[in-house]
Amino acid sequence: MKLTVEDRILIYGLQPEKGNYELLSSFRLLEKNLRFNEEETRNYDIKNVPEPTPMPGVEPRMMVAFNKEVAEGYTKEIRIPARIRSYLTEKLEDLDSTEELTPQYVGLYEKFCLGKKDGNADSTKQSKGDNK
Repeated sequence: MKLTVEDRILIYGLQPEKGNYELLSSFRLLEKNLRFNEEETRNYDIKNVPEPTPMPGVEPRMMVAFNKEVAEGYTKEIRIPARIRSYLTEKLEDLDSTEELTPQYVGLYEKFCLGKKDGNADSTKQSKGDNK
């Protein structure tokens, strides 16, 4: 499946905290493919930054940031095992049915739940770098 920089970050964040052996071990293997190599990290300015916090004195959590303009159109082909594909589809459908789906998950929702190849209604863009 062709995944954008944002897709890879979001999938990483959807991993279950607990589950059965098959699911957790599948995610552990997938993590290796979701990680960004040095070139991607440099090219797309991927870094951990503190999340903005609304209250003084609250320790901010870390989040992953990247240069969206530079990363636009870049995808990487990553094999998603059936068990993880099923889990992600169910998780995204749950977010949708409980009206907790946020805008950043719409592309993933379209890929996993609606079967759109690029997660975007405008599928005319070409990939900048299909790395395998």
